[in-house]
Amino acid sequence: MLVYLILYIAFVILYFKKKQEPQLGFYIFFAFALFVAGFRDMIGGFDVYIYSEVFEKTTLTEFAQRGIFEPGFIAYFWILKQVNETREWMLLVSSILVLGGHYYVFKKLSPLLYVSLFIYFAKFYLMSFVYIRQGMAMMIAWLAFIYLSKQQYKWVWLLAIAAVFMHKSAIIVLPFLLFAHRKLSLLQIISIALFTLGISLTSAGDFLFDSAVQTIGNERLEMYNEKTSGINLFYLIEGILVLVLVLNFKTRFYAEKSTRWILNGLLFYGLIILLSLGNATFIRFAWYFFIFIVLGLPYILLFIKDVKVFKLIRLLIFLYYTAVFFRLLFIYDGGDFMPYKSIFQEFDRNGMWEFMEYR
Repeated sequence: MLVYLILYIAFVILYFKKKQEPQLGFYIFFAFALFVAGFRDMIGGFDVYIYSEVFEKTTLTEFAQRGIFEPGFIAYFWILKQVNETREWMLLVSSILVLGGHYYVFKKLSPLLYVSLFIYFAKFYLMSFVYIRQGMAMMIAWLAFIYLSKQQYKWVWLLAIAAVFMHKSAIIVLPFLLFAHRKLSLLQIISIALFTLGISLTSAGDFLFDSAVQTIGNERLEMYNEKTSGINLFYLIEGILVLVLVLNFKTRFYAEKSTRWILNGLLFYGLIILLSLGNATFIRFAWYFFIFIVLGLPYILLFIKDVKVFKLIRLLIFLYYTAVFFRLLFIYDGGDFMPYKSIFQEFDRNGMWEFMEYR
């Protein structure tokens, strides 16, 4: 718990700093955050044990023949195994690439770096322990967004397709690229949102998800789909809030072509959240568009010229994502992120997934 609190407090201090340009002290702290993630001892749930056992116990020939994962991920494991074949090595490198790659994108694109990092830390730092393969695909897709901001479409499509070869769910990024720089009218945005909500609240949503699962061919998604039922009130609130922001700041984002794609990305994120009302598995697709929250909220803060309103909105964002972070810490998998344990420590963590330990 203490390690997580240290990280949280440090990111809070950064969030409220006026100067947003990283100094040497920040990089020392960020390296600490990377190693906390990279040197964790099997924290992250079911997926971590599966990836680790496959990495250590399965030959690459079997890996490819059984079609367990995508070709890009197989190639990634092959490269790692040329250096070391232990799961500690795989988890360390994966954490550095995912978290370091995501930071690089924020450094390139965010107008308020520390604000972006706090939002990202609160919502995805702990999740990066879980989503190793999808985190890699997110990193590649987000690198494509750097080139999207420059309208260098050759690299955009190359990286976006490469992300699909890392994790098939990244295919959700491709349709977004087709209209990323288009201007949508107020009527179009409202109509699309209502249409999406209608799909989510009817049997059409189940049909759409079943079709997506068959296209992607992911057995895990099928398993999640069978367990999903009911309307998620929190997703409804989040989706509506995102759409309110889109409608209120549409003119400001659309004023410059350099920020138009960010508003459209926020819209896409909100639409996927709405699709998740009746089937929470859609949230896995929303992770690819979480970057537009990370980038969009800092832009919205800069659009606000009234100092008092700026401070109020900044405080509300801080409180919301603080609640998100501690909710994940205490509730996700019954609080399984605690206690923190590194590979250098010797004690029984008693995590809920330790029954899957194969060593």
